[in-house]
Amino acid sequence: MTAQWQNPKRLVERIVIRGSLIFDSAVHLGSGDEEGLLDMTLLRDEGSGGYLLTGSTLAGGLRDYLAELDGSDYRANQLFGAVWRGSAATGEEGESVESLLMVEDAFCNSGQVEVRDGVAIDPESGAAREQQKYNVELLNAGSVFEIGVELLVKEPKNKKEEDGSWTVDALADCLKGLEKGDISFGKRKQRGFGHCHVMNWRIWRFKVCTPEGMIRWLQSWPDLGKPDGKDQPIDILLTGKELPEARFASRCVLEAKFMLKGPLMIRSTPPPEDKDGPDAVHLRSNRSGKMYPVVSGTSLAGALRGRAEFIGNVLGLDGEVLAKRVFGGETLVKRPGKKEKKSFFASRLKVDESWVEEPQTEDLMQTRLMVDRFTGGAHEGALFSEKPLFGKPATRLPLRFSLDVLDVDGRKREGDIGLLLLLLKDLWSGELPIGGESSVGRGCLQGIEGSLSYAGETWSITTDPHGCPVFGGSREILDGFLAQLRKGE
Repeated sequence: MTAQWQNPKRLVERIVIRGSLIFDSAVHLGSGDEEGLLDMTLLRDEGSGGYLLTGSTLAGGLRDYLAELDGSDYRANQLFGAVWRGSAATGEEGESVESLLMVEDAFCNSGQVEVRDGVAIDPESGAAREQQKYNVELLNAGSVFEIGVELLVKEPKNKKEEDGSWTVDALADCLKGLEKGDISFGKRKQRGFGHCHVMNWRIWRFKVCTPEGMIRWLQSWPDLGKPDGKDQPIDILLTGKELPEARFASRCVLEAKFMLKGPLMIRSTPPPEDKDGPDAVHLRSNRSGKMYPVVSGTSLAGALRGRAEFIGNVLGLDGEVLAKRVFGGETLVKRPGKKEKKSFFASRLKVDESWVEEPQTEDLMQTRLMVDRFTGGAHEGALFSEKPLFGKPATRLPLRFSLDVLDVDGRKREGDIGLLLLLLKDLWSGELPIGGESSVGRGCLQGIEGSLSYAGETWSITTDPHGCPVFGGSREILDGFLAQLRKGE
C-alpha cells in the first residue's frame, strides 16, 4: 500500500499564480444582507474591514468562461471539479472529480463606495412602477484586488489517460480571458457592472515530485519569494507560447460611437458636499478618485427592452415574449403532480456601462417648474433645478453590446441579431432616447461609426447624409437575420 508521504495523488508540479485584478467599472459583490440600511450592500471581510471577492465567485466566473470558450463542460469539469449523481433505476453509481485548482479569496482595502438608486419601469406607460425603487452599494472603478490561484499538475495513471499538462493550457485559457477583460464578476454583470482585467502576473513553479521541490514549496509560505516569471502575458508565462485569441461562435458583438444631439439626464442625487446644489444631477461614477459622467447599463437596457417590445408588436409577434427572451425574465415550469414553479433566466444581451468622452466640463444648471394645465399658473412648491449633461462637438458616447445567440434551451436564435440591428437603427437616428425626461427632448443620440461582428464576419457601420446607418459588408446575411426575426426565429 502506498503511504501518504509517497505522493498518492501523483502530483508532478504545483503552480502558484498571483495578479492584480483591476475593475474598469463599478462592481457589486453582494453580501446578501437584506436587513441593512441599503437594499443591496457590499460583502466585507470582518477581519481586515476591507471588501471581499470570494474564491468561489472568482472560480465560478473562470469556470463559466472556459465552458463557453470550449462549447462544452468537459475541460471545466476536469479542472474545477464536478459531481455526477447516480441513478437508482439503472444502478449507475455516482462519481465526483476533485478540483485541480485552488482559488483564494481576494481583498481590497483602498476602494471607495458609491450608492446608486434604481427603479423598475413599466414598459407600457414609461413611468416608474410603484414600490419597485431600490438602492445598491457599489465599489468604484479602479478598485484593485490581489488574486491568487494554485494549480495541481498530475502525472497520468496509464498511457490512456491524458498528460497533466493539459490543465496548464486550460488554466492559461481562463486567465487570458481575465487578462483581456472578457470576464466580469458580481451582480448585474450583464448590465455593465464588474468589468475588469488583470495586470502584473507573477508565477512560481514547484516540482513536488522531488524532495528538493517539495521542501522548497513547504518553505515558501507565507512569503513566496522571488517569482520564477513575471511581467509577461499569462499564456507565455504558463505555456511558453502565445495562445490564439478566444473566439465565441455564438457571440455577436456590436460597438458604436454616438454624439449627443441635446442634453442627457439620467437622474442621480447630488453629492452631500454640494449643499446649495440642484435637486438632481446627471449620473456620475467614481473612477480612481474622480467623478465622471456615465450612461449606466441598467438605464440603457431598460430603454432597449421597452423598444424591443414595441418592435415585436409592430412585426405581429408577441413583444413581451420577444423582449423577455433577449433581456431575461421569469417563466413557469410545469411539474407533474405539483404546483408550477417560477424559474428565472438571465439576459442574453450584455449592455456595458459607458463613460462619456470629453463632456462639457462646466456644469450648467436649469431651473424648471410645474405648470397647472387648467389655470396656466405654476404649481405651488413645484419649482426645481437640475444639472443635465451637455455635450460639445467633440463629445462622444461609446456603446457596446454583446449578444449570446444561443437561448436557454440551446437553440440558435439568429433572428435576435435582427432585433439588435433595429434597436441600433432607432438609437442611431435619435428615435429612441435614453435616460429620463425624453418628453422634453433629452437623451437623443446621433450615430457616427461602429462595427458588428458575428461568426467570423465583420460589418463596418457609417452614417449617410440623412443620419441613417450604412453597413459595409454582406447585406444578404443581415437581411437573413431580419427575415428570421419576422418569422419569430
